[in-house]
Amino acid sequence: MSVQSTAELSAPGDQGRHLLEVRDLVMEFPVRGGGVLRRVVGTVEAVSGVSFTLDAGETLGVVGESGCGKSTTGRAILQLHTPTSGEVVFDGRDLTTMSKDDLRAARRDVQIVFQDPYASLNPRMPINDIIGEPMVIHGLHGDAAGRRAKVAELLTLVGLSPEHGNRYPHEFSGGQRQRVGIARALALEPRLLILDEPVSALDVSVQASVVNLLEELQERLDLAYVFIAHDLSIVRHISDRVAVMYLGRIVEIGDRDTIYDGAMHPYTQALLSAAPSGDLTAGPSDKTERIMLDGDVPSPMDPPSGCRFRTRCWKAEDVCAEEQPGLVHRGGAPGQLVACHFAEVRPVAAGSGTDAVRG
Repeated sequence: MSVQSTAELSAPGDQGRHLLEVRDLVMEFPVRGGGVLRRVVGTVEAVSGVSFTLDAGETLGVVGESGCGKSTTGRAILQLHTPTSGEVVFDGRDLTTMSKDDLRAARRDVQIVFQDPYASLNPRMPINDIIGEPMVIHGLHGDAAGRRAKVAELLTLVGLSPEHGNRYPHEFSGGQRQRVGIARALALEPRLLILDEPVSALDVSVQASVVNLLEELQERLDLAYVFIAHDLSIVRHISDRVAVMYLGRIVEIGDRDTIYDGAMHPYTQALLSAAPSGDLTAGPSDKTERIMLDGDVPSPMDPPSGCRFRTRCWKAEDVCAEEQPGLVHRGGAPGQLVACHFAEVRPVAAGSGTDAVRG
């Protein structure tokens, strides 16, 4: 996929240097066969040519079906996975070319909140040590007393009591553990947070409180978010712009309301039509039809030629198999980029359940 220009990938009216620029990011994983030699027998193309920008204080929501490459993209930005190719430019510096020491220093500004609050906290460490550990690694906030004071400040910031610092993770609920995870991510005073499905493992009753906390922290600390999720209602609520991924590629990106009310890519339209009706408040008219997709998502080891969505698309023609559509402006709203030869606005209904997109 050709790299789109910064002007194309940005929100309308953006000028100057972006906080984050992801350029043609590729992440491939080798597949090894059985036997003693464990030879490479194939390659999984988890992320294939992803490009986007992000500004300070902005939230980019990343949505798509499970296995589409959302989380891999987030981890590759942070260099938890070393990209096969492409650039991840943070504040003018390419993280993919940094030395280990430089990358370690740069990670102060880019932190991650993981999906599972039960698995992401060390059960043998008290909360004070969990939150304080990044400060020790980076030599921040002086001695133990200084770090303890900072931990107390962070616990208060995320809605917990400083007294909770002496407890262990098993003594907290899922929502409280995720607040601890957020506090740990904030310990180094980052400018960008990768939020990898931060509320999907929580009860619905506490999801809203955690999302509200993230919004409050963003406004207070001028944080930028890459918000990875599959819950369309939460993404619409928190995001400024939305990127839709399918089989390792971004197929549509644009302003939040533009995507939800005027989606142009067939996959985006199908994804929105599959959402429960209560999810898409102020969304498309319920008089329009739901879109049913037949067939399975192709294997990332052997993706289709041309457009990867063509095997499930009702618009597919010969050109779709022959030419990969670029992610470009195709006549929609300003800043709306679509990777489809036959993109057009088609209002879709909020369905009554998530079974509208079938595997």
